[in-house]
Amino acid sequence: MATPKQVKILGRYDLNQIARAIMYWEANRRVFKGNEIIDEPDQTEAIKSAKCNRATFERHPDATYPNDCKLQFDGDPAPADHEREWSGDMIVEAKKKKVVLYRSKTKP
Repeated sequence: MATPKQVKILGRYDLNQIARAIMYWEANRRVFKGNEIIDEPDQTEAIKSAKCNRATFERHPDATYPNDCKLQFDGDPAPADHEREWSGDMIVEAKKKKVVLYRSKTKP
């Protein structure tokens, strides 16, 4: 099994920017598996957000592209035609928030 890829996603990003960052990495036939909140190692970025996200990606099991995803705050209504795939804490606009990743039921 391939080693998971860990990617820093800036803590100043909003939900849409985080979702786009996830889909960017998934374009390389990887799939989002989880997130960990860490201290921002970059001094310049730390001014904007003291914390950042370290997202983990694994090779997609059948070497295809995962369906598009959407991130929403926990408690917000689920988007139509999407399934809940992951939930957890992320830094969103420099604040720790509980979020849910929904995956589209239709291929891109």
